[in-house]
Amino acid sequence: MRYQELLEYNNRSIVVDKFITTIKKNCSEIIDIYKETNKVLYRGSRKYPSDCFKGTIRQDRRPMSTYIDIQEMINEYLSKQGFSTNRSNCLFCSSTWSQAMIYGRVFIIFPKNGFHFLYSDKDDLFSGMCDYICSKLHMSETYARAMKPDEYKQAAMEYIQQRKFSDIDLATGIRSGDEIMISGTEYYAIAAPVMNVKELFNALQ
Repeated sequence: MRYQELLEYNNRSIVVDKFITTIKKNCSEIIDIYKETNKVLYRGSRKYPSDCFKGTIRQDRRPMSTYIDIQEMINEYLSKQGFSTNRSNCLFCSSTWSQAMIYGRVFIIFPKNGFHFLYSDKDDLFSGMCDYICSKLHMSETYARAMKPDEYKQAAMEYIQQRKFSDIDLATGIRSGDEIMISGTEYYAIAAPVMNVKELFNALQ
């Protein structure tokens, strides 16, 4: 290894070590769950400041793939069910690498202590909802996406009501590999290639 490469490697190691120390201090709740399940939460992103960073969980997230009316309808339903986490105030994560990879570079996520979560018993909510609407209304996905919200709100609500949501026992949600919504204030992220899961668990001891 050339001197410059060695220097960059050592500098990166120092940064990662300091970052891990901060995570151990501020994210003990999720660390305990990761150790219990031997799994972690991943998130894919196409926008990131560095390999390791602290981020803020937005409280006003707007949907990338669905109408705002539909998101608000889902949020209202979740609120009536007594859940504080919704589609507007969360990070979408999964313990399944391939699911996170769809959305960009994969990061391991550590929500700051005091976070909340919500997950359901099926796969990605939006994809599942699209499939249900297409089947219910006997149309292609392309046509369904072109419809106005009012034209398929009823079918969307039927689908949401069929899903079972839970904010109890995050370990079970992580083991399922399904989509998990994390709400709270801040989170820490480490690019998965920078530190694999085995190295991570060793560092968190």
